[in-house]
Amino acid sequence: MTVTAEEWIEAYCARHQLDWDQLNISSRNSVMVLIPCSVRCYRVGVAIAVRPGEACPECGFKAPLPTSWDRILADDPQDNLDR
Repeated sequence: MTVTAEEWIEAYCARHQLDWDQLNISSRNSVMVLIPCSVRCYRVGVAIAVRPGEACPECGFKAPLPTSWDRILADDPQDNLDR
């Protein structure tokens, strides 16, 4: 499931209790720059394939490393049964 930039912004604003309509242009730009490059790179305006920990070839921002929760969800339950 891919997330659009609009969905990412909505989730970010909800998480940080921000009202997008009440933000000024500077604050909106600050939020848009935070969108991960795998969703939409602010420099080129499209998604860039960037692996966790890698720097985006377009803007240079590093992709965040996966959280513990991301790693747990990525584990294959079948692998855990084999151990």
